[in-house]
Parts: sequence; structure tokens; C-alpha cells
Amino acid sequence: MENGMLVLFQVGETPVTAYSMAIVAVIALGILLLHMQCRKKGLKSLTGLNFALLALPLGLLGARVFYVLCR
Repeated sequence: MENGMLVLFQVGETPVTAYSMAIVAVIALGILLLHMQCRKKGLKSLTGLNFALLALPLGLLGARVFYVLCR
């Protein structure tokens, strides 16, 4: 455990925690669902990519703020 977080494995000197793996999985799922919805609605792929590039940093920031407030 590092800082109270479960370390799954290490890449070199960098520990990979369950928290970070969950974030990566949710981001990948969100991008996949966004791509599918853009195709379904007939939007350009670049529109979805632009949205993802804006939403991802804001979502990570919001998730971190929520995590800190809960701890």
C-alpha cells in the first residue's frame, strides 16, 4: 500500500494503483461510448474527439476534487 492505496504493480519506479486503473478503464469506456453515439447521430468524428479532449481533463479534475473532499 502506498499512501493508503492498493498498488497493483509497478512500471519501473512508478506504482500503478487500483484507483488509476479504474480511471483509465472509465475513460476508455467513455470514449468508446462517445464514438458510438457520434456515429449513431451522424456527427463528425472530430466533434467527438474535441469534446473528449475538453471533457477528460475537466472530469479528472472534478474526480480528484471529489476524492479529496470524501477523504
